[in-house]
Amino acid sequence: MCARSYAAASSGSVRSRSLISRITPAASSRPIALAAIGRLEAAGVMREMSDRLRADPELAVAYERAHTAYLAHRSSIGAVPEIEGKSAGGMPTRVKCLHVLVAHALAAGAGVNPLGDEALALLPDWSATGPCIHPDADDGSPEQAHP
Repeated sequence: MCARSYAAASSGSVRSRSLISRITPAASSRPIALAAIGRLEAAGVMREMSDRLRADPELAVAYERAHTAYLAHRSSIGAVPEIEGKSAGGMPTRVKCLHVLVAHALAAGAGVNPLGDEALALLPDWSATGPCIHPDADDGSPEQAHP
């Protein structure tokens, strides 16, 4: 699912949001999406976001809420004592991994992780020229349908 489809569907019905919760984490692990996120990281987006996080108290509060939401969701699935109180991607004080923040934005929905939402919005529509995996692949193998 592309970022634009996600944005349109996430404002849709409960059925659409349920579908998104099942498919978008996998979408964030596709080769084209991974490469696009990696290009954002290489361009310095994480550093710029971390700088803004330190300078903007409202953003810091919203990012802290994302951290809390992440922890609450994970604990609803099961306890992992080794990482108790730790979320991912640098939350709540810095931006360490845009891949994690994009995955969190896709899985949690728009409005939960402001920096994840922002990174997602910066991504190109990675499905614009076709699927990033072969549509008949059962194993999720990255048989790219286009270069």
